[in-house]
Amino acid sequence: LVLSCGTNACFNLIKEIRENYSDQIYVIGLDINKPCDVATASFVDEFYQTFPTKSPEFVDQLKEIICRTQPRYILPSFDEDQLLMTETFLSSFSHKISSLGCQTHAMEIYKDKVVMQNFLKKQDFPVPRMFALNELKLSQEYFVKPVRGVGSRGAKKMLGKEIIELDEGKDLVQEVCKEPEVTVECFKFKNFFSCISRKRLETKAGVCTKAEFINDPVLKKIAERFSK
Repeated sequence: LVLSCGTNACFNLIKEIRENYSDQIYVIGLDINKPCDVATASFVDEFYQTFPTKSPEFVDQLKEIICRTQPRYILPSFDEDQLLMTETFLSSFSHKISSLGCQTHAMEIYKDKVVMQNFLKKQDFPVPRMFALNELKLSQEYFVKPVRGVGSRGAKKMLGKEIIELDEGKDLVQEVCKEPEVTVECFKFKNFFSCISRKRLETKAGVCTKAEFINDPVLKKIAERFSK
């Protein structure tokens, strides 16, 4: 059972299953959009349009679908999907079901950018400096992003005098980092680790549309240590 199956990652995974393992794996896809608007819908065995994860109706709808389809595994995509997959939730069904998402203890750190920042700092990872509202200089520019945000939504540069008018606790305020922006793509399985760094050359609506692949041993070392 794949939640938010319309994402690029889910599309590629499900397409791979359909082309190579269709006789071994039965795939059920869930998404908030209609099947005609979800490319993945063409590759699943069953498709269900659902309420958004944050809506109060979603959990009951998800439970009903799970009871009806009896999946052995659930693949949650977004953070909100992941946070639902607690041991209590999974054990509430009559059949054994496992989550392929993050473990609960990891999500408790990962779900909140402030908690994550403090965790990384404690582990001696290099992180941007974080500022409290009373530390801000009115004419200085800072980088602001929602504490519970996803991707780059709501992330922007703001002056200190603008930030002090925001609701305290909802946003993380950091120093503005220097360009270039580099994303490190990682893959880890047991003792195998691989990564590649891509320097962003162009972005549209927060999505990287042009990139240069680079070999950065420093970033690789950081990513490998983080994966452990």
